[in-house]
Amino acid sequence: MQKAGYLICVFASADGYEAQLPDFVDFYTLKKLNPTGKNPFRDYKLIAEIEKNIVDSKVDLMFSFTPKGNIYGALAARRANIICVPTVNGLGRIFNSGGILKTIVIYLYRRSFKNIGLVFFQNSEDLQLFIDRKIVRFDQAEIVAGSGVNLSVFKPRGKIIEKGNPLILTYAGRLLPEKGVFDYIHAVQQIKDRSECTFQLVGKHPDNHSSGYLHKIEALCQAAGIEYLGNIDQIADYLREVDVLIFPSYYREGIPKILLEALATGIPIITTDSIGCRETVDQDVNGWLVLPRDNDSLVTAIRGFLSLSAKERIEMGMHSRKMAENKFDVRMIVEAYLNAAYVILRKES
Repeated sequence: MQKAGYLICVFASADGYEAQLPDFVDFYTLKKLNPTGKNPFRDYKLIAEIEKNIVDSKVDLMFSFTPKGNIYGALAARRANIICVPTVNGLGRIFNSGGILKTIVIYLYRRSFKNIGLVFFQNSEDLQLFIDRKIVRFDQAEIVAGSGVNLSVFKPRGKIIEKGNPLILTYAGRLLPEKGVFDYIHAVQQIKDRSECTFQLVGKHPDNHSSGYLHKIEALCQAAGIEYLGNIDQIADYLREVDVLIFPSYYREGIPKILLEALATGIPIITTDSIGCRETVDQDVNGWLVLPRDNDSLVTAIRGFLSLSAKERIEMGMHSRKMAENKFDVRMIVEAYLNAAYVILRKES
């Protein structure tokens, strides 16, 4: 977008990674944004903060992401009299749990998305839910293939598979129960023959969990014989050493970024037959889909991978890379957003 002549602003909570933004990006800290808070009445303060940032930075068009960004960003954009284009990149745990909070969130989505011209969705099931709940109309929506993956950064793995070289099986992602971290640990405990493999776990401690939560995961990993490697920023380099990614999520995903990164790296995937995850696997071709929260199904898939020959594992990885090239190239996603900006701003002018 910067190359296309746009000036770029980012509104987000400060987490340290804003220092890595390019120099041409103006960053505005959202002090009222609590990413893990569940009180919509407190979150309402975000609207005024985002509106002020819009006015101060003279924004003409805003793209929003995540549930809070979409709801409060759209409401703030309406007050500031600019156009907002939300991206529904997953619905999270609230839509799994139900209850009064889910009812409130649906009401807020319906109110904030009213009269919005375009909403991007990352999977068809989230789109259908929003249509069924009368939050959006079909003519308002466009589906993009997740956030895409940069194929020049995430390159096919160069690891040479040699006899006697242990296979690396890993979970990588946020350490949330809904992301399947405990399902992974419990499944690994069932794998008794470790002579030809190493199990690893990579991920960041969730901000809304106590330090005791991380200690619990570390203790479980130690008991299960899993190497916990903590958080890894250079995940592209790490994935090139991995033989299979295991991600048994039952979260309301958009399309998990880690799965796209694994595809691009050319490694097989074991994930769940659930919303947002199933889009990344052709069963028995580049990996396996397992039943959500089903230990036997996950253990069977892991054992199935371990029983493959080196040639079969290489072929699965090649199919993963091909899927990334054909369906999830980030350039296709960028083109969708550039086209939206061009059409909207041209119409406004």
